[in-house]
Amino acid sequence: MKIDKRTGIIAALIFVTGILLYFFSGEASVEMEDIIQRNGPNEESSKYVLEANVDGLVIEDIEFSVNQRDYTLEECKELFESNKERIIKEMLGENKELTDITDDLNLYEKLKGLPFDFSFSFDDNTIVSETGEILTTKESVLKVNIFAQYKDFNDSLIVKVLVKPGPGVMMRAYKNELMAKLRDSLNVADSKVYLPKEIDGKTVGYRVPEKKRNPIYLFGAFVASVACILGQKKDEKKANEKRKKEIMKEYPALLQKMSLYQATGMTIRNVWNAIYLEGLKKKGKKSPLYAEMGVSINELQSGISEPLVYRHFGERVKTTEMVRFTALLSQNLRKGSSSLKKLLEEESERAFVYKKQTAIKEGEEAGTKLLFPMMFLLIDILIIIMVPAFWTM
Repeated sequence: MKIDKRTGIIAALIFVTGILLYFFSGEASVEMEDIIQRNGPNEESSKYVLEANVDGLVIEDIEFSVNQRDYTLEECKELFESNKERIIKEMLGENKELTDITDDLNLYEKLKGLPFDFSFSFDDNTIVSETGEILTTKESVLKVNIFAQYKDFNDSLIVKVLVKPGPGVMMRAYKNELMAKLRDSLNVADSKVYLPKEIDGKTVGYRVPEKKRNPIYLFGAFVASVACILGQKKDEKKANEKRKKEIMKEYPALLQKMSLYQATGMTIRNVWNAIYLEGLKKKGKKSPLYAEMGVSINELQSGISEPLVYRHFGERVKTTEMVRFTALLSQNLRKGSSSLKKLLEEESERAFVYKKQTAIKEGEEAGTKLLFPMMFLLIDILIIIMVPAFWTM
């Protein structure tokens, strides 16, 4: 087997790379002391896989982890003092200053990079809840105690904040109060429910909120419209294809009749009329081929030249075979041709071959369409056979 030069180079490079990875993937055994230094408090724990030698016996796969060491009291004090500003800033949450608390406080339990467990308390629990949510609608001064605890270390930080409830807080507080008053009204056994007219000394007005327009209807209408147009085009395409198939089924018979009538010495116009009348009796006006022939006869009677009428016929039918057929008729009328009968016979043979091929294709398509129903029937049969078999096991 001859190997391509480029393929050989790539294969050689892959092989060499594998060899290099093999040699560099291992590590030599290293003797170590019986003391392991712990990592610092901010570092991760270390994992070890060792071998031990006990009087010549080698013990493998000794796996264990060494956790980082704890902070000392001095380190805790230093961390707490150096991070006071951060501790206060994190507590403020969305607020910018201690003297302008317009939004809820962020009462956290942990801070990244610090080992402490944090907790909070207030001198007035009617101003801020245990979760940091502002409860009041009035400007208030609040004392906050921040506690930090880690192992044996405990310390605290006291700050004063000025609570100035913002619009969001006011809306929530007013809503809670309104809902509470409404609940009281709804519990009363009365035929009418009276909405609160005043809250926190302020007059309350009510209205039914605006119902926003749903864009899904617009999108759905657009999709449905496009689907309707596409569906119509698809139906038209199917109808045209069906019409062409029906015309092509009649085409071989048309050629055969045309050849027979033309052999008797009749003019093409008279042959056309004769075939149309015969077809009209047998097929009626529902046949698309004879319907188009009828249009051509009307054109002939209105004074349009024969070659143009036949060309129009081919253009309306829009099949290659009909265009070729009408071209033969037009050419015969313009130039004259003694071999028209022979040409029509040849065209008739081609038309019969086409009809045969079409019939075979339609049969194959029908078989394909029946495949899925047959599969479902097979599944049903398997269920009918297998279920009783499992029940009897």
